[in-house]
Amino acid sequence: MPENIQHKFGIFRFSSGNNTFHACFLWRVDESLNNEEITSKSYIICDQLKSKMPTYHTRYMRKQFKYKADLILGKPTKNHQARALYQELTGDSSSATNMTEK
Repeated sequence: MPENIQHKFGIFRFSSGNNTFHACFLWRVDESLNNEEITSKSYIICDQLKSKMPTYHTRYMRKQFKYKADLILGKPTKNHQARALYQELTGDSSSATNMTEK
């Protein structure tokens, strides 16, 4: 560790895959805690951060969803309807739904 860093810190690195989104989070660790408590608190922090990260899905996954929606509904769905439903149900953040979101 470099000499100018005097504190322990935790780190969480997140990559969504496919070079879409990368994030790195650092936080200062309370040095009065023992290693087990530090690990436990760090695990909780990492879980909270991971739950807030966007999810990205592939084009193939969205096509399969539209295909299944058409089968279940018994009629073809329009692309914008299937896309909106898919994003709402899965939390997919891979693309904007319209030009104002870009």
